[in-house]
Amino acid sequence: MLFMPETPVYLYKMGRGDKADEVLMKLYKPAYIEDKKRELQTEVDNIKLESRDPILMRTKQLFTVYGKCILIGGGLQFWQQFCGINTVMYFGPDIL
Repeated sequence: MLFMPETPVYLYKMGRGDKADEVLMKLYKPAYIEDKKRELQTEVDNIKLESRDPILMRTKQLFTVYGKCILIGGGLQFWQQFCGINTVMYFGPDIL
C-alpha cells in the first residue's frame, strides 16, 4: 500500500490536478485520458455540491429514489402487525 498513489478523484477534490493527471497517465491509455478527466471533474463537482448541504440532499434522495421501497417495506410491516401473524408464529408450537 505504500507504493499505491492516491485516487484521482481525491486529488482533484483537494485541488491537486497535476498529481491527478500523473495518476491518470499511469492508469489509462492516452486516448481515454481526456474523457476520464471530464468524467472525474463532473464527479468531483457533484461531490462538492452534495457536501454543501448533505442532510437536505440525502433527505431529498431518500424520498425520491427510495420512496416506493419505503412505502412497500412500511406497508408490509403494518400488514404483519395488523394480521397478527407474529403472534401465531410465536405461540403456534404451544397451541398445537
